[in-house]
Amino acid sequence: MVIRRSWLLSILMPAVAIAALMGAVLSLITRAPSRQASAVVATQASALRPPPGIAAPPPPVIEATGYVEPAGGIANLSPQAEGVVSAVLVQPGDDVKTGDKIVQLDDRVARANVAMEQAAVGLAQAQLVEAQSNLADQQDQADRVERMFKTMPRLASSPDQLARREYAVATARAEVAKAQAVVDRANAGLAAARTALDMLSVRAPSDATVLRVNTHAGDYAARDATTPLVVLGQVHPLYVRVPIEAADLARFDPHQTAYAYPAGSQASQQKLRARLTLVHVDPTLVPRNALTGQGSPNGGDRVLGVVYALQSDTFRAYPGQSIEVSIDAPPSPNAPQ
Repeated sequence: MVIRRSWLLSILMPAVAIAALMGAVLSLITRAPSRQASAVVATQASALRPPPGIAAPPPPVIEATGYVEPAGGIANLSPQAEGVVSAVLVQPGDDVKTGDKIVQLDDRVARANVAMEQAAVGLAQAQLVEAQSNLADQQDQADRVERMFKTMPRLASSPDQLARREYAVATARAEVAKAQAVVDRANAGLAAARTALDMLSVRAPSDATVLRVNTHAGDYAARDATTPLVVLGQVHPLYVRVPIEAADLARFDPHQTAYAYPAGSQASQQKLRARLTLVHVDPTLVPRNALTGQGSPNGGDRVLGVVYALQSDTFRAYPGQSIEVSIDAPPSPNAPQ
């Protein structure tokens, strides 16, 4: 039994040693190519790195976040006079024309005032007609007395009669002037009453689209309210306001091609990109918050505002939306290669 175990051990031990040796050789063979590939990648990466002390070239585009806004900005409508809202005549999405009535305040008292002033004008005009008729009569009598003195002096009464007639004419003329002043004052009162009536109607200052309605019938509309009754904007076309960082100003060219993308990865939204058309470039740099309307107006670093027109058939944008913008910015000839 002892002899048999010794014989087995003498056979197995060399076999195990040979197997271990072969495994080590195979491991070295398989690892060598991967080490060589890693060395090649490291060599290529080091070749792509700029030499010490030289900055890497900037990317060929300027990327920024743009903010969609109506063309010409937003109109926040508030009442010119205070009162109770009697009717809201629009809803979000409606298109309105210049002068269209949007919100109507209670105007019953104002209409009554207009009617009173119209009656006052009618009364004043009647008094004016009466004064003019009296003046014509006095002038006719004065003319008769004057002709009598000239043609038949013996039949004429005393010279004082002619003076009294001339005085009566002057008095009648003054009454006409007074009546005319009353008519003018009545017309002015009527115009003021009509203006007060019109101020109870909130109208569209220009052709636009209703973006938001913040009131309902029965609400009290105050002139100094912080929330506008209605918000209007021109959404055909929409504009995109883009802040350009100060570090990118040297590379920015307003005539270069610019694209807009929906929020998200540009790489996955290439088919949705829309070409932008330059509208204008702001003449000065402003704080970022003043440009975007977020936070304190004086907060943020200073940026250059650039406005583009957005005509998109690939995706729909809305005022207030933030979208991604890419502006071509080829490196200058003096840029490091």
